[in-house]
Amino acid sequence: MLQGGSPKEIVDKDFKNYSSLKIGTKEYEKELAQVARVGWLNSTERSKEQSTIPGFWVDGPGTPTVAGHYLQIAASLLPENATLLQTAELFARVAVANSDAATLGWVLKYRDLAARPITALSRGGNGGNYSESLPNWEPFLKTPPHPEYPSGHTITSGSSAEVIANWFGRDDIPFSTNTATKGFQPRNYTSLRASAVEVGDSRLYGELPSFFLSLACSLAQVKKNLRAKTN
Repeated sequence: MLQGGSPKEIVDKDFKNYSSLKIGTKEYEKELAQVARVGWLNSTERSKEQSTIPGFWVDGPGTPTVAGHYLQIAASLLPENATLLQTAELFARVAVANSDAATLGWVLKYRDLAARPITALSRGGNGGNYSESLPNWEPFLKTPPHPEYPSGHTITSGSSAEVIANWFGRDDIPFSTNTATKGFQPRNYTSLRASAVEVGDSRLYGELPSFFLSLACSLAQVKKNLRAKTN
């Protein structure tokens, strides 16, 4: 059976394991400089492939969202002889993991209140720490109306990929998936984690620093830690 727990219990248990962002550090500024180059609307450093990935995984309003996208992936991997109960349980595990990850992720977002690159770069860094101010900088993707860290896409894809892999007993399952966003061809993956990593990369190419994505992945990709396991 799935383990229970209130949002408060989840936060009380895991909140202390994740430290605040180190704004103004050399590592922060290095990553902010990277997104200034790669995530810029008119970037010449972002390849054609890297420009395709953000749109494929944007999963915005009017789509199943990233959470629904991974439920579709889970459904596509189930064998034809899967029972209704097995299907329902897999869906429940993925959905509960997403809920737990989102609960903790959004608490962290509003704890740190990390500025998005469009704000940090235009002001010369988060709090003015970045060495170069780029007042005309625009992101490749539209900036979401919530704090930057951790990435919602990454915590969702990471938790989903880990739970699905745990269900099947292996991560290296090749699969292809489509997107609800028009104009894109299906993409192929050699493993569940590879798809989750690409979702994280999509936010870097769109406008989110990769250092923060790696931190978000550590939050999302903890196996059996998001109530989606058996007692």
